[in-house]
Amino acid sequence: MRVMIVDDNVDAVEMLTLFLKGIGYEVSFAYDAKSALDLARAEPPRVMLLDIGLPDHDGYELAKRVRSLPQTADAVLIALTGYGQPEDQQRSASAGFDHHFTKPADATKLATLLAEIRSAFLPMNGLSQLVDGGRCAPNAQFNRNGQRREHQVGMTGR
Repeated sequence: MRVMIVDDNVDAVEMLTLFLKGIGYEVSFAYDAKSALDLARAEPPRVMLLDIGLPDHDGYELAKRVRSLPQTADAVLIALTGYGQPEDQQRSASAGFDHHFTKPADATKLATLLAEIRSAFLPMNGLSQLVDGGRCAPNAQFNRNGQRREHQVGMTGR
């Protein structure tokens, strides 16, 4: 499964790339929104880990643009950011993010979420099994209105 990291912090990108490759993911990355959109068009990822504080467009705007591209409209978008207040999490959901992790993210929780997403796309009876349009894991929880609950996690990484 292809995962794209978008963050202007080079060290953070390198560390996350090593971690994700080490647990079996194909990883691409960009350091700004424009490069991320170009790369997403050329090599659409299944999951995008987006920082909010990017130099050219913020992560909220990037999420909206990603959702507008046919290649990435159904990608799973995960905010991976230092912005962790409830209003930040709500703004992420409104911009189109599926999940919100506050930096520094707990590696085990991130790996578990990615494994759940990957399992939603495992071949089943020779066909790709897509759950909720491919945007959530099979065991996702729903609210009383039948809408999927967002996975919003504030983590200390300790």
